[in-house]
Amino acid sequence: MPQSINFNQRAASLLLASLLIVAGCATATPTRIAADRDTVSREMVLVLEYEKKRNELKKAIGFLAINGLFDSATDTQVKESMSIEYIYYEASLVSLAHGDLADYRNFIMLAERELTRATTVLTARVQALQSERAS
Repeated sequence: MPQSINFNQRAASLLLASLLIVAGCATATPTRIAADRDTVSREMVLVLEYEKKRNELKKAIGFLAINGLFDSATDTQVKESMSIEYIYYEASLVSLAHGDLADYRNFIMLAERELTRATTVLTARVQALQSERAS
């Protein structure tokens, strides 16, 4: 008998939770699902400028990697920054698609910080390599 009470309590709890979820969804204020085409089109200038910076940095990373010029510390720092940058960049695109321009611009700013961080690390590495060659 105690097992059937436990089962009944769980079933009742599950039913109550389901009703609360359904009621919450029914009374929730609808939000914008997607940005209109004009908004996305207007913001494409910023996206294209950002992608240009991103692609230039990726070329520099590729050049250094192909020529074996990364040390382990530089490699770790650049990979970390580029991984974080990727998340921010993707979040910016999702925010833009949903029409949340404030989040979109904030995520682009955060992604640019990571690009700057990676650029700083690469610049320091190149300067270190130049110093080694000069010695």
